[in-house]
Amino acid sequence: MWDLTKEDERSLDSYEGVSKGYYKKHLLNVSQQDGKEVRALVYIATSNKAGKPRQGYLEKIIASAKKVGLSPAYMECLKSWI
Repeated sequence: MWDLTKEDERSLDSYEGVSKGYYKKHLLNVSQQDGKEVRALVYIATSNKAGKPRQGYLEKIIASAKKVGLSPAYMECLKSWI
């Protein structure tokens, strides 16, 4: 979780293709690891069609998932996309 400035949000919007309709932004209540509930800005794809992630993206996701101790089954699911 990060605290974002309006400039950060504009940069993320551009990166995620919000103006092109690739993603929509939503505010959701989420639970942090310490159990604290916070509002979070999330980007949700407008298409549910499977695509191929860009080079290096999943490797970063998998490394982070491993670092926080997500289940081996979930890790295998992530690896199946590579």
